[in-house]
Amino acid sequence: MKKFVFRLQALLTISLAKKDKAESDLRDATQFWHKQVNLLKYMKQELDKGLAEYEDFLQKKSVLAGMMTMYTNFFIEKRRQITLQTLAVRKAAENKALMVKKLLEISKKVQALEQLRDIQYEEYRQALLAEEQKQIDEIGLQTYMRKQEKRKV
Repeated sequence: MKKFVFRLQALLTISLAKKDKAESDLRDATQFWHKQVNLLKYMKQELDKGLAEYEDFLQKKSVLAGMMTMYTNFFIEKRRQITLQTLAVRKAAENKALMVKKLLEISKKVQALEQLRDIQYEEYRQALLAEEQKQIDEIGLQTYMRKQEKRKV
């Protein structure tokens, strides 16, 4: 009997390559998201450090208008940066979720193809077994018939 050939093997191979690419994209998106979250944490720490420094400055020294303006501008800029970074984190999280969704879709397709391949292989194996059993039955029948002919003679 001929060798087992899965007719959709090319599609399965392509789908597996797409799955690998999707896993890589998800890994990259996750790393980017972590970087963005860490940057946001750093910015918040900088703001907290600046606020603590400002409070110390107010308690220890006389307040100068120039210094207050400088700190005010610093806080305004830091808050603006934190707002922008929060948006970047949200966008990175959305991208990561999109990559997860894409990977799940591709994984389902690969799983379906692999199940189909397994089903077709099992059918092929059953057909092989049936063919083998048929040949064994024919050999047994031929042997039986020969014995019957020898008894008649």
